[in-house]
Amino acid sequence: MNVLADTSKPYSLVLTKIDKLKSKTVHSNAEAMCDYIISEGHAALCSPIVHLVSSHTGYGIHELMCGLI
Repeated sequence: MNVLADTSKPYSLVLTKIDKLKSKTVHSNAEAMCDYIISEGHAALCSPIVHLVSSHTGYGIHELMCGLI
């Protein structure tokens, strides 16, 4: 992520296999990732997008595909 931040290019993080985790764990992990991005200053430079997806349940796939267009 530091290399991507150095380029100041927008990027997406895709957290996969969320169906393997409990709901509380998924949200706390996503929140921790967002907190890290903000604390490192990446949010201001690159505006990264965090996607939560599960190919097993299909959760988040549509949003991810729309974000890639």
